[in-house]
Amino acid sequence: SRRSRTHRHYINGKELGSRQTPDRSLSTSLPLILGKWGTSTSYPFGGEMSYLNFYSKELSPSEIVSMVEQGMCVNIVEEDEHESFRVIKWEDLVKLERSGTVTDVYIAECADLLELSAKLEESERKLKDTADELTETRQELNSTVAKLEETQADNEEKDQNLEDISSRLNSTLVELEKSQADNADKEQNLEDISSRLNSTHTELEKSQADNEEKDQNLEEVSNRLNSTLAELKKSQADNAEKEQNLEDISSRLNSTVAELEEASSSLNRTWDWNIFLTEQFLNKTFTDEHSQLLHTTWDDIAERLIGIRITEEFLELLEHVDPVDDRPWSMLYSENYYNEIFTRQMADRLTSIWDGIGKKLVGVTMTKEVVDLLNHVTDKSNCGN
Repeated sequence: SRRSRTHRHYINGKELGSRQTPDRSLSTSLPLILGKWGTSTSYPFGGEMSYLNFYSKELSPSEIVSMVEQGMCVNIVEEDEHESFRVIKWEDLVKLERSGTVTDVYIAECADLLELSAKLEESERKLKDTADELTETRQELNSTVAKLEETQADNEEKDQNLEDISSRLNSTLVELEKSQADNADKEQNLEDISSRLNSTHTELEKSQADNEEKDQNLEEVSNRLNSTLAELKKSQADNAEKEQNLEDISSRLNSTVAELEEASSSLNRTWDWNIFLTEQFLNKTFTDEHSQLLHTTWDDIAERLIGIRITEEFLELLEHVDPVDDRPWSMLYSENYYNEIFTRQMADRLTSIWDGIGKKLVGVTMTKEVVDLLNHVTDKSNCGN
């Protein structure tokens, strides 16, 4: 454990012994090799190895006993209860390159659990498929209900029109019968008038239907036009605001570029602008939090790096165990530090280089074009050009 500086040995959950370690940090320029003593061919490992993990905290004796009591097969169907602390994982190790004679071991007592796990995964897949089918069926049902309601509304409107026509026809027939009773000699003329009236009603209804359709189309076009005008006004307002913000940021950036040219020339200071090409900053607006991160993040660790060669393996290990999630380790990949022995001068530079600069970049979106401009301005070879 790095915290207790104690190396403890357990077999089957029982602690056999322990010893103190001289340092809390693991520092090596060699790769991590399992089953042999460094690059030597002596002392090869001749046993079996299963579910080897590296944890970022020291497990208590009771937690180790619990692991032993649960058996070798528990992690096949259950997640490691210390999963959040596993930094080097067995399932990743078995995928790496192997050398020498390495044989995969079949654990018979785990066979039933493997079969059960496979069946469980198949059941979950079928359950998901069933849920997807149910969702699709529900959507189709909702669509059918909507169409049925629309059809019912149309039928109700048609029934109302039919009732109106029927009422008007009945009234006409009553008048016709009364006229026939009173004026038998006018029967032929009345029939002709009735026929012409029916024809006129039909044409009138057709004309009304056409007008209603045209009114509906006109209303839809009017609504779409009003919506388009509203969106256009909003877009114009947004563009005006963006142009103002861009003008402000451009002014600040020009001022910062001028100051950088002066600082680069008079103070002989250089900055590693390529850090802003990393995922942590690229195409994001630089904030006060970013400025504070560059200014103070190295204060508590720069001193502890002195004397260590900054290699890719070392940086990958630090990124795994570093308790500060947002520390920009990518700065150490620059030519000023990478594959170099970290010195006192490097530590002082790392903790002070961004003083006074970070605040001036707040509000600037770190695009590749901006980073290229900053590199060009502060490149010593460009001075005077």
